[in-house]
Amino acid sequence: MTPPPPRVREARRGDGEACREIVFAALREHGIPPEPEGRDRGIFGFGERPGRFRDLVAEALEDPSRIVGVSALEPWDDKGFVSSLFVRPEARGRGVGRALLAATCDVARELDMRELWLTTRPVFTRAIRLYEAYGFVRVHDTTGAFGGELAYRLVVPSARGA
Repeated sequence: MTPPPPRVREARRGDGEACREIVFAALREHGIPPEPEGRDRGIFGFGERPGRFRDLVAEALEDPSRIVGVSALEPWDDKGFVSSLFVRPEARGRGVGRALLAATCDVARELDMRELWLTTRPVFTRAIRLYEAYGFVRVHDTTGAFGGELAYRLVVPSARGA
């Protein structure tokens, strides 16, 4: 029997430490050093970012006080950029990533974002399978440290059905 999906909610002040732990642990697990002064700096404002930024967390079913996944959506004109989507190792394979991605897409639709973009590294094979299964299309590859990056795009269906 498939377990029910986790509860996903907006991150709030005080969630930042658990979110940083999840992101940095996932990076280290794949041999990638976190860049708190660079590309990973956004995680330090998790749950406190203004405007159309949306930070989401997934809570463990057995312990709602425990955060098991994180997702971040950043506005970019009429588009959105999924800047983070990470799940604790012990929570993988339970639908946490899918629930976070679905919630992120729902928020993008509510904010009238027409497209979602994300980049990921080739080592994140489980995430890549999730993105592609969800309908994200690979549009660009770059080379560089840790295998470069893969860029993906998803056209977000309108909330108005148009």
